[in-house]
Amino acid sequence: MKLFVFNPENDLALANNQWNFIAPASARKMRLDLEILPVWWTSALDRVWVSRYPVHQPLEFLSLNDRFVVHPGDCPLGSVEPWGWSPLIKSQLQRGGVDDSLLPDEEQLRIFREYSGRGFAVTVLQKLRSAAAAHACWDDALCGRSYYCTTTEQIDALFRQYPRTILKAPWSGSGKGLRLGQPQLQPPLTGWCTRLIREQRGVVVEPLYNKVCDFACEFRSDGQGHVCYEGLSLFTTTHQGAYAGNVVAPESEKEKILAQWLDLRLLDWVCCELSRLLSDTLGTAYSGPLGVDMMVCRSDDGRFLLHPCVEINLRMTMGMVALELQRWLAEGVQARYYINYSSNGEELKKRALEDAECRPPRFLDGKLVDGCLSLTPVYSDTNYRACLVVESAESE
Repeated sequence: MKLFVFNPENDLALANNQWNFIAPASARKMRLDLEILPVWWTSALDRVWVSRYPVHQPLEFLSLNDRFVVHPGDCPLGSVEPWGWSPLIKSQLQRGGVDDSLLPDEEQLRIFREYSGRGFAVTVLQKLRSAAAAHACWDDALCGRSYYCTTTEQIDALFRQYPRTILKAPWSGSGKGLRLGQPQLQPPLTGWCTRLIREQRGVVVEPLYNKVCDFACEFRSDGQGHVCYEGLSLFTTTHQGAYAGNVVAPESEKEKILAQWLDLRLLDWVCCELSRLLSDTLGTAYSGPLGVDMMVCRSDDGRFLLHPCVEINLRMTMGMVALELQRWLAEGVQARYYINYSSNGEELKKRALEDAECRPPRFLDGKLVDGCLSLTPVYSDTNYRACLVVESAESE
């Protein structure tokens, strides 16, 4: 029996790196509102750790009601898979009664954190660019430079080298820990960089690119030395960089979208190289899902280039969720996976009721064929909701 936990505050917990970290209220609320989300990729023997047993009609209809547990220590667990690993989630699982033998030790947590940091992505990008340089057909099809700086002098030199830059904290939450560069390093950015160098040992500096679209490639490590490619994640974000939604469709359909900008043979080569590099580095140290964020960028001469490693998320990702949700769609059906947010719980509940009335989910043999499926319950105090909305069906 595997225990799943939705702890979306994990990136923030890694940045803090303390077992007693208290996440911001918004992150804690997101966790509470969406805590049942992992049930959609469980097997019949798995369980999801929740604070309360959910009341949600789709769970009953699809026979998922028995896959929740409030006291995980009472279950005969064989393994644990949280959204991501940090000292915080380990301490929470310990307090929940989960045996230490199922949890990573301090050295494992240290390794997970190192591989989760943006500094590791800098190293992987450099190795990808070096590998591409040995293949003349792909060398000029990639873009992307990234520098891990440990002094303010290094940062200032890069400001003078590149006219437009972005600075990133080695560890931060989604869309957080970012600053735009300046012609030269000066206050208040100097103070921000100095603090990060002191607290996180460095700052990542990257040139700004003319981005056409974001996407990611999802992988899974078996912990035995093999990291395998799982599929594409086509996602959207808000202006602040927060996650907004994902395409849920067969791989062939997602590839068609990317093919308008990229040679898919290039993407295949990059994914093979990433599987090899990640297998060699973290394949035996980490078991679980991970995602590599990428970009399509437009060069100064109008060509489309691939940035093959913007960030590496050593955890479950919303892109992997979208891949898992594919199993709930009928053949030929395409959908979009969303996270809805409203500061007013009553407004979100009203919207959910309207969706249930105007676009009720329709199933055929347990597969979604039409409508809006609310993946998480909505109560009067709910601020976040996950839903799967059918957008097209080839048969219609």
